[in-house]
Parts: sequence; C-alpha cells; structure tokens
Amino acid sequence: MNSRLWGRLFLILMALPQLVVKPWKKKPVSAHRILVLSHLLLGDTLMLTALLKRLHCKYPDAILTLVCQEAVVPLYQTQPYGVNAIAFNPKKFSSIFYLIRHCRQYDLAFIPGDNRWSWLALAMGSRWIVAFSGGVAWKNLPVNELKSFPVSILSWGDLVASLAGDLPRVEYNPDDWIAPSCYPFDLPSSPYAVLHLGASKPHKYWDADNWMAVAEWLRVRGITIVWSVGAKEITLLESIRQMDGDYCYKGELDLTQLWHLLKYAQVLVCPDTGIAHLGRLTNTPTIALFGPGSPLISGAGSFWKNSPFMPVWDESVLCRDMNHLFQRQIPWVKHCLRGSKECPAPYCMDKISVDNVLELLTKSFDSVNDL
Repeated sequence: MNSRLWGRLFLILMALPQLVVKPWKKKPVSAHRILVLSHLLLGDTLMLTALLKRLHCKYPDAILTLVCQEAVVPLYQTQPYGVNAIAFNPKKFSSIFYLIRHCRQYDLAFIPGDNRWSWLALAMGSRWIVAFSGGVAWKNLPVNELKSFPVSILSWGDLVASLAGDLPRVEYNPDDWIAPSCYPFDLPSSPYAVLHLGASKPHKYWDADNWMAVAEWLRVRGITIVWSVGAKEITLLESIRQMDGDYCYKGELDLTQLWHLLKYAQVLVCPDTGIAHLGRLTNTPTIALFGPGSPLISGAGSFWKNSPFMPVWDESVLCRDMNHLFQRQIPWVKHCLRGSKECPAPYCMDKISVDNVLELLTKSFDSVNDL
C-alpha cells in the first residue's frame, strides 16, 4: 500500500467525526487562526496574495497560515501579511500526518481552487470552511459556506479575494513583501533583461527565432541578456544562439534566487507562467506572452493594477474557447486547456509577433527614461 493511499485513509478517518457534527456548527464571530489551503502551481499560488492581504486587513490580529507546495514556501520567509507558510505534499503520508496532528484548530479555512482540500481542512479541525460552489458534489461535503462565482469577469487574484468578502478593498504594494534571503549567485553587473523561455505547458512556448530577435534588439541598446529556463526545460536552449556576454541559468536557481534576479532586472519577458507572477511581486516590468491563457483571468485585475505588467495576446483566437476553471463551468472564462497531443502547433502563440513584444519593450524603456 503506497504512501498516498495511507494518507487518504488517515485523512478520511480524522475528517469523518467532524463531518458528523457539521450541521450544528456556527460561523465564528471572530477569527484568531485562519487557514488558506491549496495545492496550486506557482503562478496560481502567488495570485492568492490578494486573498492573503484582504484577510490580514480584515483580521489584523489573526494568525494566518498558508499551506502550499514545498518549493513555494521559502518565498514567504519574511512573513508578508503575517503569513506562516507550511509545505504540503499530498503524495507523502508524513506530510498529511504532520498537518492533521500538529497544525490544528483554525477558526476559518479558505479553499481556493479544488474543493477536495476541504476534507483536509476539516481533518485539521477547521471550525468553518469557505469555498466556491460547483464542481463535484463529494468535494463540497465538508464546506460550511459555498460562495457562487461572480457573473462578470474577474482576474483569479480578485476572484479568490472575494472568498473573504468584498471589503476591505486592497491593492498590492511592493513594500508589503520584504525580499527573502537567498544563497549567493552570479548576477550581471550591467543593466540586464531576463528572457525566461519555459512555461507550465509546451504549447505556451514561443519560437526560438522570436526570442533571438528580441535579444538582439535589447543588445543593441546595451542591455545584457539573461536566458532562463527550468530544470526540465534545458532543451529549449539548444535552438538559442547565445552571444558573448550573455548569462544563462539552466534551472539551477531556486525561487528565492529568481526573486533577486527579477528584482534588479530592467525587464522580464516570458510566457504566461509562474515566473510572470513572481515578476509582479518584485515589481519588475513584465511582458507576459498569453497564448492558451487569458490576461482577463491571469492578468492584473484590481489588486495588481499598479504593477508594470504588460500582457501580449490576440483576443481573436477562436480556439481559446473552453470555459472550465477547477472543474467548474463558468460562462465568462475563455481559455484553452488542450494538451500538446490535441494542439501540437499552437496557433495562439504563433499569433504573437516580435513586433508586438518590441512595441511594449519600447514603451517600457521610454517610461523609465521619462522618470
């Protein structure tokens, strides 16, 4: 019997007694311990910042805990908004056991995304669980308060913040988040741009010739090029012609090091991926290439409206026609969730031209020169 199955059995065993008494539970008048529980990818996790800040403003004296993927935890070492981040790996029994036995008794718990994690929140002794309605019925059984999705377009950040109510209205301030410490690494001494080629899915990749054209435009203007990919994306560099003076990070940087790399960059250019959202935290001018995704969902919204975030996309792409979000059908959601087998040649990425990116780069550098 594998570790994941043991973990599920233990979770259900601990959750069932709490489920029996659910009809008699009442929403706490005040909250001293608050849990936000997710197992999202980097970008979706960082977009929870809007929810975390709203909760901190609404319950300033509460202990706020974020349970998330292990790789993301070091970003929260300075405890922005008072957040204590705890690593979670659903494949490990030890991880589930630790949360259930040692991280307990929360007054409020919020489940952004997949409501299956409401069972874990219940097993952790959460008194009142809040999540979005819809999806598979069994996932919603532990939830005390189901909130409907809005009928009009909201970014993911603003959407999850609505779990905590509409007030107070909050916006991101780069001073909110003190930079995490990191192991020393080699940074360029001259002004540089980060070109991050990797993405969460292969059909978000942009053509190598396009990347090289952008790099050459930057070099002519005296900007050092920093190439970046994840550890599993090193093959993307095989088609890139690097020049003397370029820097290249082949997946060896952790997220805290990437924070510092982006913090001092003149600009970041990357696909719609987690690194783009890390650039918003560091307040780095970011040009994000949206192919299958949509900046209406993953863009700035009201929380990030002052961030120098510049999406590139072609709204006319007809195959961006799927409206599912975390197993819920939402009419205003328009993106593409097809895999590489269904879409081996992503038309949406081909529609993004070099000129589209250079236009935004020009605006970005002109705005800096005008300061």
